[in-house]
Amino acid sequence: MALCLAESLIESHGFDPKDQMERYYRWAHSETGYMSSRPKSFGFGQTFISSLLKYRQTGNPYPGMINPKRAGNGCIMRLASIPIFFYPDKEKIIHYSGESAKTTHGMSESIYASRLFGKMLFEALSGKDKEYILFHNEPEAEAPNNIKQIALGAYKDKNEDQIESTFFAGKCLEAALWCFLHTENYKEAVLKAVNLGGDADSTAAVCGQIAGAYYGLKNIPSRWLNTIAKSEMIMNMAERLCESRQRQAQEIAPT
Repeated sequence: MALCLAESLIESHGFDPKDQMERYYRWAHSETGYMSSRPKSFGFGQTFISSLLKYRQTGNPYPGMINPKRAGNGCIMRLASIPIFFYPDKEKIIHYSGESAKTTHGMSESIYASRLFGKMLFEALSGKDKEYILFHNEPEAEAPNNIKQIALGAYKDKNEDQIESTFFAGKCLEAALWCFLHTENYKEAVLKAVNLGGDADSTAAVCGQIAGAYYGLKNIPSRWLNTIAKSEMIMNMAERLCESRQRQAQEIAPT
């Protein structure tokens, strides 16, 4: 889904929710490996599937489920291309991070987790230190309490037994940020996220985004990069995403 979102931003020259949903649908039903490490896609949850079905029935690109029991983390797992594409416009990053969630996850927890995480990714890309990234966040008034607590850094002094790696957006974001806080490099952060157990791949995906934005590509172990499926395609897309951002910046620059 992260690759679908990135490709949509590039090909649509901006944020197009219908285009995103079409790409998510194609990915979910592909048997030829579209944006997937395998011929047939896998790993998507019921919230995502329900949103896709509703989209195909109604044509509404914002059909995201609103059941609070399904405030899933899929929206933050795929988020990084939004801050990259819209950088350095902080307000757009926060806004479209939330809009990105709404396509598949309409719950307040998922939306505000995405907005907060988008803001943190912006700060990391801007070269801010960890303390600023994690603890210099004003909670949004409309955000649910658990997301406000994450914005305030309430997890800072928790021990590992108090951290839950689950499919809920708030719990997943807290776990990922806790791992990022308590490690010193990309490898340590991602391994710590995986070793929490629970929804390990999701937490590691979220942690990998903030760690990658903070430490940079050079800090990712080359052995990991060399074994990623379709790594050439992924690197090419990342470069195109950055080029699109640069073109945007040139277009809006004062003359």
